[in-house]
Amino acid sequence: PAHDAESRRSTVATTTFTLISTMMGGSVLSLPWAMDKSGLIPGVLALVCWSCVGDFSVYMLVRCARRSGMVSYEEVAYAAFGKRMRLVVVVQIFFLCWMIAVAYIVLAGDNALRVYEAVAGATMESAHAPWVARSGVALAVLGPCFATNLHALRYTSFFSLMAIVFLTIALGLRAAPRLGTALEPPNALQLWPRSAGDLLYTLGLYSGGYVCHFNVLSAHAELTVPTQRRMKNVLHFTMAGCVVIYVSIAVLGYVYARDAVCDNVLQNFCHTDVLITVARLALVAVLVANLPLIVVPCRGCLDTLGTLMAGSQHASVPPPDMEGYGPDQSVQTTKSVLGHVVKTMVIVIGALALACVVPGVHVVWTLVAGTVSMMVAYILPSAMYLKLRAQRPWNWRKTMAVAVICASAAVAVTSTYETFRRMGTSQSCPAGVRPCQPWPLAAAELVHMQDRPETALHTA
Repeated sequence: PAHDAESRRSTVATTTFTLISTMMGGSVLSLPWAMDKSGLIPGVLALVCWSCVGDFSVYMLVRCARRSGMVSYEEVAYAAFGKRMRLVVVVQIFFLCWMIAVAYIVLAGDNALRVYEAVAGATMESAHAPWVARSGVALAVLGPCFATNLHALRYTSFFSLMAIVFLTIALGLRAAPRLGTALEPPNALQLWPRSAGDLLYTLGLYSGGYVCHFNVLSAHAELTVPTQRRMKNVLHFTMAGCVVIYVSIAVLGYVYARDAVCDNVLQNFCHTDVLITVARLALVAVLVANLPLIVVPCRGCLDTLGTLMAGSQHASVPPPDMEGYGPDQSVQTTKSVLGHVVKTMVIVIGALALACVVPGVHVVWTLVAGTVSMMVAYILPSAMYLKLRAQRPWNWRKTMAVAVICASAAVAVTSTYETFRRMGTSQSCPAGVRPCQPWPLAAAELVHMQDRPETALHTA
């Protein structure tokens, strides 16, 4: 829209808040686990560096949109590379949304199980309990996923941010008493990675927290007086706010659980912890509310994919107002409804099936971050910028774009390789970790407990 259009009503502050709210998700629960793998110092540096790279790549996307006149990510890709690239982008968006749905089912189910244990006052020992909880989550969201208009859930991003802020405060209160033993063996903080593979394993996950590329163009279209300086301020404030929250959750969760941290840090807390139970309940609510918001665009990608594939195979496609015209209109409507139901069922049931067999939610995050997120958030925006401005003289932005493409591609390959290499051995929590015990007992503590059987029985 024009710079003075009436549809532009968002200020720098509201646009920043909107982008931060949409970027925050369930992946923050895996940041303490990533901090243990990468080491505290490289982990913090990686979060800060990826925020800077994300800031640059998002701004490159905005410049591409301004130059091409397009208002969506896939349209900018089409303007830069043509129809085939638009098809590739739609496939990537589908895979990204579907894998996020898988992760949300895992997180919502596992945390809902802990909330049930807190209410019932007992621990669920059955190995099938997580499957039952995840199936319950999928069943609960199946009805809203059939809807085509989710306007009533438009405020879920705000509540998601509030839940994550509450989680940060709760982790701070629980980690504060253990700050004094941060550097004391045997459970001292891991300042550096144990191996180069551990660091490469987590770099992709750190990068996935700064993906707002599908929302930034709509936010740019609503910003009042959308000058380059104002848009830069929005991106700087957005990335700064995210990196503060990410570093806080990563460090505080790691300080609490140390080398026993699970890929969902809330799994390290006992079901009798009231404060953490409240945080779990809030996160379950927002995850369940956000699942339909993920399934609906996922289904939309299938519709778009079908249209693009049909357009590439046939010389002409009937215009939208001619579909269903004639005596078979009711048949077309029935087929449309049936296709709508089938696509929704396939997406939800497929996500549930994968959620029940995945060894841990960290596998989902590292796989998505190392493949699709790296491509759509870092590689493609830089490539589109170079393509659309190929006729302009070489400048420092083009040099940065080439550097981002090379670095992101290297991280994508190595992170994905490490993810597949560890697929068969990775676990959600380290062996021997119990929810009510923040870290495994040291050998000296075990010897001491053997001399006091009543203490060992109480701990068990």
